[in-house]
Amino acid sequence: MIVDEESYGLVVKKRGLNPAVGIGVSEPYLSLEVAGTISANIMTVSGVQLSTINVADGGFVIDVSGNVGIGTTQPSASFQIDKVLDSNSSKPYIGENIVIEIDGVDRLGQEFYFSQDLTAVRLDVDTLENSFVRENVVKGMDIDLVSVNLQADSKLYGLYVDVATLEGVTQNRYPAVFMGGHYRDSKRCKEHRKCLFIA
Repeated sequence: MIVDEESYGLVVKKRGLNPAVGIGVSEPYLSLEVAGTISANIMTVSGVQLSTINVADGGFVIDVSGNVGIGTTQPSASFQIDKVLDSNSSKPYIGENIVIEIDGVDRLGQEFYFSQDLTAVRLDVDTLENSFVRENVVKGMDIDLVSVNLQADSKLYGLYVDVATLEGVTQNRYPAVFMGGHYRDSKRCKEHRKCLFIA
């Protein structure tokens, strides 16, 4: 059955034992195929298979390569977030925020002790068997703040780590632990002695 044959407004065909319905599609092969934009007040779906996703014109995007973008329609990495600040805010701006809270207390006077190691963010880069990085640089993290313009008494920290308690107790609290390898201090750091600042 075909309704409005020029634009294929509605096409119903039998594919084996199952019907196939098309809207704007001349030869539908699935239960429902639509060429165009779908608008619905309520939609219930038990499974979704999409080649790409674009929500709110770049608000959330998954491209054909599986790259995820927030604030960009063309993510160039597995996960990319773009944000342009074009107005002042009433409070300090935080780009990305990860919050983990330990709270197992459900009654007055109770104490809760979390009994496992906890890692907030873990980065794991591996070379598997017989795979190598050759004549290239591997960086666990690359922070680029070169283009930040500062005025007056503004300060810029490449990495800001605060592990002090409210009472100022610092035993067994370390801002950084380096396990093996070598600490490399560039010539510019040695000359200006400003690469490492401890508050």
